Amino acid sequence: MSYENACDVICVHEDKVNNALSFLEDDKSKKLLNILEKICDEKKLKIILSLIKEDELCVCDISVILKMSVASTSHHLRLLYKNDVLD
Repeated sequence: MSYENACDVICVHEDKVNNALSFLEDDKSKKLLNILEKICDEKKLKIILSLIKEDELCVCDISVILKMSVASTSHHLRLLYKNDVLD
């Protein structure tokens, strides 16, 4: 690993450190982690990515994308809605 771009002098930018710390203490990281834990399944992630690409998709469309039954797809969607990942 090259250290050519490393700091020659140790200097802490207190304002930046404090700003980052207050941002992390603001429960944002816990909320994001909570959401990420709910979508750590490949199927759920594909649902979310598909809905990012296409604003609206019906359960039939998503089931084709996922190569799953409508019932299984509906189950995944229900879990995402129940956990406030989708609205």
